[in-house]
Amino acid sequence: MTASKPLPTRPSLESLRKQAKKLARDIAAGDAGAVTRAQAHLPNVDLPLSQRNAQLVLAREYGYAGWQDLTAEVSKRLSQSLEWAVAQARRAIHERATRRENGGSPARRPRRC
Repeated sequence: MTASKPLPTRPSLESLRKQAKKLARDIAAGDAGAVTRAQAHLPNVDLPLSQRNAQLVLAREYGYAGWQDLTAEVSKRLSQSLEWAVAQARRAIHERATRRENGGSPARRPRRC
């Protein structure tokens, strides 16, 4: 399955849920573009879409077989982002401690009066 649009580098589950809700609302309102999007991924489904089917359409637009696959990828990316942030914080703490041990403290800015 090919993705018609790439998943953002730092996706948000909340944002994806809101996108699915908006898709369902747009279809219920008769938006032709939204109906076309839904029919491209779920040609035999009755309209208006349920929230579950709107999530399925969104997942397929991003190239995932289903909503659970999409949310698993988002969780994985979030976990990697948190691990990266923790590693950066540890590195900064280590560098600061090393500078202090070596007698070099970071330069302080003079106070302005």
